[in-house]
Amino acid sequence: MNDLRIAGYEGPRAPRPDEWEAVLELSRSIFFPAATTYREAAVRWPMALQRDFQRDSYTMFLNGQPVSNIGRLERAIVVHGHALRMGFIGGVCTHPNHRGKGLASAILQASLAKLRENDVDFVYISGARSMYYGVGANHIGGHTNFTVQSGAPFQFRGPEAALRPATTDDIALLIGLSEKEGLRFLRAVADYELSLRHGHCSGKACSFRVIEVGAVPVGYVLVTRPTEKEPHTIRILEYVGDRCALMTILPALTREAGQAAIIAVPHSDPLHSLLASAGIQGQPGRTSGTIKLLDFDRTLQKLRGYFAERMPAGFVDALTFAASPGKYVAWSNKDVLEIEGENHMLWTLLGCPAGQTIANVRASEMMKIFLLSCFPLPLPSMHLNVI
Repeated sequence: MNDLRIAGYEGPRAPRPDEWEAVLELSRSIFFPAATTYREAAVRWPMALQRDFQRDSYTMFLNGQPVSNIGRLERAIVVHGHALRMGFIGGVCTHPNHRGKGLASAILQASLAKLRENDVDFVYISGARSMYYGVGANHIGGHTNFTVQSGAPFQFRGPEAALRPATTDDIALLIGLSEKEGLRFLRAVADYELSLRHGHCSGKACSFRVIEVGAVPVGYVLVTRPTEKEPHTIRILEYVGDRCALMTILPALTREAGQAAIIAVPHSDPLHSLLASAGIQGQPGRTSGTIKLLDFDRTLQKLRGYFAERMPAGFVDALTFAASPGKYVAWSNKDVLEIEGENHMLWTLLGCPAGQTIANVRASEMMKIFLLSCFPLPLPSMHLNVI
C-alpha cells in the first residue's frame, strides 16, 4: 500500500452496507452495461448473489466512491476423505478512469492474503489475465474431455435409467447424493438454491437433472443448455452417483442436444475407464480459469493421511516439505523431490494442462513412486461455485 501510484485511494477493504449499491453499480457498468441493474444481470453468476458476498468483497475507494472491486468465496472440499479448502475470486473490475494504477493488483493480493489467513489451500480465479499469471496462478489439467456424439456407436450396457428435472424441492436429495462422493464440495444449501432458482452457474444457462433407476434416485448431472456458440452441444458440468447409470443416460443427453455432450472427467474417476472402454474419444483438458496453491508446505501437511493410504508408513512419517520463492522441496530420509518454478509445482500436484509440459522436476526413486501414486491430486468440479 506504499506504492505511489495508489496514493490517495482508500482500501483494500470490505465495503460498508451503505456503500454496497455503489459497488454493485460499478460492477454493472463494467460487466453488464446493457442491464438495468446489477442484480438483473448477475443471475447468470448466482454465487454473486450470496448473502455474504458484500462481506467477502474487497474494494478500493477514492473520495468515498468505489473504483475497483473483487469478489471472494470459500468452500470446504473433500478429497477421498481428506479435508481441504477451496477459494474463488471473480468479478475483478476497475473503473476505466482509474486503470493502470495498480488498484486491482492491490486488492487481488489482499484477497489472496485473506484466503491464506482463512486456511484456504487452492484458489480458482475466474478468467485468464496477465495479472493472475503474475501472482502465480495458472491453468491446470488432470482431466480428460470426452465427447459423446449423437448416433455414434456406444458400446455400453447398463441399468435402465431415466432423467428428470430437479427443483428446489430436491435440494436435500442433491446434497445427499453428493455426500456419497469421495471427491466433493461441502456446499451450503444456498449454492444449490441459487443455481436452481436462476437456472445458471458460472455464466452458463444450466439445469440439474436427477438420474433414476426404477424411480430410485442414484445420481445427478448439472447440464448446460445449447448456446449460440455451441448450438448443438451441451456440457455436463458436474455429475455424482452411479457411474453405470450415468453412462446409460449419456445417449439421451446427446439426442437432446442434437449432436454432442461433452463431459470433463478426472483421470482417477472410474468413469474415465468406462467411457474409454465404450469407445468414446477423449482429449486432454485444461481449466478455463486459473488456479493458485497458497501454501505448499501447509497443504501437503494436510494430505499426510492421503499419502499414508498410498505410500509406506515409514516414508510418510519422515516426509518434510519446504518452499522458497520458485523452489519446492519434499524429502523423506534420503529421498528428495525438488521442483523449480511455481507453474511446474502446480502442474505436478494438480495436473498438466493441454499444450504444456512439466519440467524442472528432480526426484529420487521413492519420490518418483510418490509422484506416480499420489499425484495429480484430483479436484471436484468447480463450475457451480465460480464467481
